[in-house]
Amino acid sequence: MKKKMLLLTAFVFYFVMTTHCLQGEQKSVPISVDSLVSDLNEGIISLEFDDPVIVTGYVIDTGISKYLTPYVSLSDKKGGRQYAVCVLPRTDSLKLKDFVKDEKVVIEGSFYALREDRAVIKKCRKINE
Repeated sequence: MKKKMLLLTAFVFYFVMTTHCLQGEQKSVPISVDSLVSDLNEGIISLEFDDPVIVTGYVIDTGISKYLTPYVSLSDKKGGRQYAVCVLPRTDSLKLKDFVKDEKVVIEGSFYALREDRAVIKKCRKINE
């Protein structure tokens, strides 16, 4: 009985430590906005609501939505079509000045939905390269 308990304790310790280490190492590699949308449409990748995602693309537009949330639109190339709408927290409206049209950016956020061949990403923030 003592041996089984010791073995079980060792297994639980191993499982907890392994899980903790893996979570600490998980870092997403930025994916281009056009690849994200095409991979989602083709079923190559599957994202659930609120899954973390890091995208890269060119700023084509910034503004405040009808819901009073600041957003940045991204494309795969300068002046290209919109592939993603990155919504910033309402309190970050002043951070829109950090996004310059035609600038290549890396943005981290939470996947929200795929609508009309556009990815909607919420809780976004710009990551300095």
